[in-house]
Amino acid sequence: MSQATRRWSELVAYELHRERLVADLATVFGFRAGSAVVAPSPFAWPVGVYEPLAGFAFPAFLAITTERIRLTRVVTELAEASSRPFLLLTPTAMKVSPAVMEVVERRKLGLVPLCDVVEVSATGLQPTPAAEVILTRFRAAQLPATTPTRGDGFFPTPAGTRWEHVHIRFLDGHSVSVRVGTLTAVYEYGQLGMADKRSAKPTQQWELLRAFARHGGELHWDDAEADRRNKKRRERLSADLRAFFRIDGEPIVATADGKSWRTLMDLRSDE
Repeated sequence: MSQATRRWSELVAYELHRERLVADLATVFGFRAGSAVVAPSPFAWPVGVYEPLAGFAFPAFLAITTERIRLTRVVTELAEASSRPFLLLTPTAMKVSPAVMEVVERRKLGLVPLCDVVEVSATGLQPTPAAEVILTRFRAAQLPATTPTRGDGFFPTPAGTRWEHVHIRFLDGHSVSVRVGTLTAVYEYGQLGMADKRSAKPTQQWELLRAFARHGGELHWDDAEADRRNKKRRERLSADLRAFFRIDGEPIVATADGKSWRTLMDLRSDE
């Protein structure tokens, strides 16, 4: 065997394990598996879904290419395939062209250069402080502004929250204290979307919520505050609560005997 042949025989070919890399990156960033958008390019792989708050889900894609023109095409195709903002993971920012940055800035996408936000440790891939900086910037661009300690009409419900995790305590006839996990805020009825548009007074939905609180979260048909019109009011109250907390499912359900309605969240009255 010649020396040249021996050198070629000693070469080792490495192939990227795409599935393992995608799974590791999803773990690093805390992405939920799956994607609502199918990547339109063979050079863009779905990594998962980023859910910073309940009701807000952004797909994340990994684009690997050594050609700037191809990366531009990949980003353009992804932007055309999805009307929603998304996170784009790339090995480095060196291949990002001005055309790509124009799309990123116009659509307020999240550009995540892995060389800056991920490091290899003895236990595997780990995020660097730069990762949280990029994700914080993305959240600020995509999420409604909120002040958890004051309350301003939007509760920052954590992803994965169920109605059973919600605690509402009436402070008086016009305000409530809301707690989910370690997050607590005080809101007035109007901030929960329960103010009459004409008079600015509390709606019937607010009064129904207070009635549920006075009865420990369960309202029986025989209660003094029961009303035939409560069926429609309950539907509207449920819609208001879903919009405010962005939690799936009904917050108010019928009891097993069909004689009462009860709230899945914990309700406390001020009376």
